[in-house]
Amino acid sequence: MKLYVCPVCYFDKLEQPPRDYTICQCCGTEFENDDETHSHKELRKFWVQDGMVWFFENPPKGWDPTAQLARYERRA
Repeated sequence: MKLYVCPVCYFDKLEQPPRDYTICQCCGTEFENDDETHSHKELRKFWVQDGMVWFFENPPKGWDPTAQLARYERRA
């Protein structure tokens, strides 16, 4: 199964591409809705300011949002 990366929080285990109104289970971004009025960078800033809280159900064991962001921001 191919996994996708959220362009907002960089969660790299999305089961669906970040489009067509899918929602990131990590940051809660609804693609083609939330990102119509805000850039991914702005949405990331909001998520970080709100404490990087996991959005849906329970986060994966050992999930570290700071490490998640750092892993991809180094590549940017």
